[in-house]
Amino acid sequence: MPGSAANSVMRPSTAAGYAGVRRAGSAGLGPFLGMHHATPFRALPSARVTRALRESILWQASLVLGVALAVHLPLLGSSGLADSEGFRAIPAWEMVRSGDWGMTTLFGQPYLRKPPGVTWAIAASSAVFGETEFAARLVSALAAAGAALALFLFATRR
Repeated sequence: MPGSAANSVMRPSTAAGYAGVRRAGSAGLGPFLGMHHATPFRALPSARVTRALRESILWQASLVLGVALAVHLPLLGSSGLADSEGFRAIPAWEMVRSGDWGMTTLFGQPYLRKPPGVTWAIAASSAVFGETEFAARLVSALAAAGAALALFLFATRR
């Protein structure tokens, strides 16, 4: 009933959800975009909601990372090195063989065309998994999965 006492009392979910009202056009481009009406904004979430959201985001981030790894990891070592992959893998393999992680070489000659970061990462991967195409490509696959995770976390930040 419209005039009853039950309808005149604001429900707790509504009262907690709208802590105040601000004008949309009070800052930024609001006045230029025609936003002159009042818009409600939400109060800070409770600890229970925050924990549930954090667990949900953790689960979703795990799912994104799992899908990215499932897409990138299969068939990494199924074919030989192609095009310029050798220019990254061979210096790393020579680094592992020689034990000199300070100087990158290609067929025994100094190879100073690229910074050594990727070479070090491939060398570390090759030290664990051997001198294989899988080990050479694993670094790129992990970097792509990490980029997917970083993009997800950036897109869902609050």
